Amino acid sequence: AAIQMGWKIALVKQQPEFGDNAVLFGAIEGEKKPGEFTREILKDIETSDLATLYPDARACSANPDRTRIQQVLQTDTGPTVRMLDLESRYLILATGMLEKLPIFCGNRLPGVTGAKSAFEMASKYGVWMGKETAFASASSVSMKVALAAHDMGVEIKKLADSRSNPKSRFFEFAKAYGLSLATGSQVLFCQKHNHRLKVQLGLSRDPKTVTGDPLAVDSLVICGGWQPNLETWHMAGGEIRWDEELQQIRPACELAGLRLAGACTGARSMSECAASGEEAVYALSGRSAHKSSYFSINPEHESDDGKLPVAPDIKDMPARYLGNTSHLKPAKKDKSKRGWKKIIPGVEQENTKEAASASPCTLGELAARIILGEIPQWHAGDFAREWCMAPVTLNKSSSRSYKKPKQEGFPIAPYLMARFGKDAAIVELDERETANMEVGCLIYPDQETIGKNREIGAIIELNFGPEGKTLACLNRKKTDGLSSAVIRNGTFSIVVSLDSQAKNHGQTWKQGQTWAHGKYDRTKKIPNRQRGG
Repeated sequence: AAIQMGWKIALVKQQPEFGDNAVLFGAIEGEKKPGEFTREILKDIETSDLATLYPDARACSANPDRTRIQQVLQTDTGPTVRMLDLESRYLILATGMLEKLPIFCGNRLPGVTGAKSAFEMASKYGVWMGKETAFASASSVSMKVALAAHDMGVEIKKLADSRSNPKSRFFEFAKAYGLSLATGSQVLFCQKHNHRLKVQLGLSRDPKTVTGDPLAVDSLVICGGWQPNLETWHMAGGEIRWDEELQQIRPACELAGLRLAGACTGARSMSECAASGEEAVYALSGRSAHKSSYFSINPEHESDDGKLPVAPDIKDMPARYLGNTSHLKPAKKDKSKRGWKKIIPGVEQENTKEAASASPCTLGELAARIILGEIPQWHAGDFAREWCMAPVTLNKSSSRSYKKPKQEGFPIAPYLMARFGKDAAIVELDERETANMEVGCLIYPDQETIGKNREIGAIIELNFGPEGKTLACLNRKKTDGLSSAVIRNGTFSIVVSLDSQAKNHGQTWKQGQTWAHGKYDRTKKIPNRQRGG
């Protein structure tokens, strides 16, 4: 659509092939097959002089005017990585969906895998784990994977679905194949047993009720539904909200020069995804909405995904995990009655132990925490700004400049107050000393405490105001008695010494750095652009 309007485009694709999840989700009635659908679009793109393709590449920072990508190139000497800055006028994000992990004891044991991962291993590499497999899902997509595995000769011991009366063409196919179905069921626990997996099913409406004897299988394929992949959107400064009905984190605002398209907008079919892309182009061009013809999924024939299956914690069983990524964190029980209310400013600012126990997580893991009740849904946006920001390598030329806010001072965001305590204050840093620093750089009391969750502050703004100041949130009380502090930037750190005047009055630091206390009103409303480290 953009090429037809005469735009010059760059298409950044994380996978080497095009089509991505189209084959997994399949075509609905009336649509072309995924391969044919993708080939027709790709042919139009490849024959155009206006398009530049970047396969095996992903965005590591994104703004409408500049996007930094990392691309892997296959050369004669082996894989080579290059970083590119793409200057643009508009940006369209079609980042797709992430698979959610059902929460039960043993959900990350060897042999337990998501439906998408199992499908890709089988379709791309011809690999399947074991000869006997069980499936447990809240989405019809995994049933398609089960049918494909059955065609490969894998014995399907059980097809469990947490929905009470799911409707899907895949279920009808499974019945014709004679596969054993169990609707309204979910996994209660999974554990290792004689080099295999022991899987116990129970009722979805009452997770404590066991149904049948445990299954002994070589592998277990699970799917807890899908979460829009909004990590790049979040990186670009987009706000998010929690949708209780869909149990998903969704976009909560619009950004100038940027639009979402595809499955991450809620589109459920290939033709809907294509139509949303066309609409995004027309919206950015300022033209009236383009009416595309597309095929929609009929809920009478295809049920919506069910709620995320959650089983209770069981003593002496493997841990329950919240997500599929490298930042795995076992689900913890909150023994206090107030839970996360303890760290919300205005309720009880003095107690910040819960905030200190938090750790980086993905949006999928954040969704799991909300479902578990560990985080209130109205706190999702603030929590994500602190803990779900993807790490970004920036240089000075890509820093943003902001106008001075109309209100006096610079209020402190609730999540920073929760992290650095009631004594947190905004301080100004000399730009000459922070030229190589970035938003999110942490401040520690000394070198020995780096990386040990003992940070006392963080840089929160670069090039703030007309004078280009750098702002940091710092716990002033923890600087009392310190002779120096360390600002850490991933691969290097700056050690700064405190003089007596700075310790007593909070006015100046040695080596040219200025830390001015200033007068800041914490009670004023936080501006939407406020972002934390």
